[in-house]
Amino acid sequence: MKTPETMDPGRFDAIPDPLVDLQAAPPPRPVLRPSQPSPTRNELHRRQLLGLAFASAWIWAALLVFGARRDLGAPYVVGNLAAFALVGAVGFAFLHQPRSRGLPASVPGVRGLVWVIPAAYLVTVAVSAPASLGLFPTFPSVRGCLGVGSLMAAGPLVAAAIGLEHAFVTAPGWRGAAVGALAGLAGAIGLHAHCAVPVFGHLLFGHAPVIVVGAVVGAVVGRRRWGA
Repeated sequence: MKTPETMDPGRFDAIPDPLVDLQAAPPPRPVLRPSQPSPTRNELHRRQLLGLAFASAWIWAALLVFGARRDLGAPYVVGNLAAFALVGAVGFAFLHQPRSRGLPASVPGVRGLVWVIPAAYLVTVAVSAPASLGLFPTFPSVRGCLGVGSLMAAGPLVAAAIGLEHAFVTAPGWRGAAVGALAGLAGAIGLHAHCAVPVFGHLLFGHAPVIVVGAVVGAVVGRRRWGA
């Protein structure tokens, strides 16, 4: 008859503890909520309407200060302004209207919009302005328009900086550049209603850079303020 084996308590020491890794692991980091949450769709829509109203009032006020061109009612001037406004409206709708399932505009589309806005402006003025006269103007001849146009574009940029804070979930830099280009286009529209110089070189170096500067400023502000 076999004697029963006695149980050695020391055997349990050789069994690895399955919870030892969990005990040694650091506690999970707490989820940090943003200091200011992203705006809702209704809130963003309200901000956009207020921003558009402020931008329009700003440009009209600048026209009252600097004066409108005498031939503002001429057909070719009205046609140019209407074409610029159409480009801005289409760009604004593309950038801010949600796509399917409520998603924002795609990043490649936004990148294309940044290039299309100044290109559409240049094509419009190239069709209506004589290119043979003063293609390369001197800086003093365009300095005044650069200042007035930048001042006109500052209003829409400020409105966008306030109204679009934490509004872009993806690619805030590119979306900011598109918004800045639209603000620059608004400044160029106001400048076109003020300046009566029809020469393509003057429009190329004195008006179009307002759009480019707006896009650059919008890209910087977008990365710093408009990201969610």
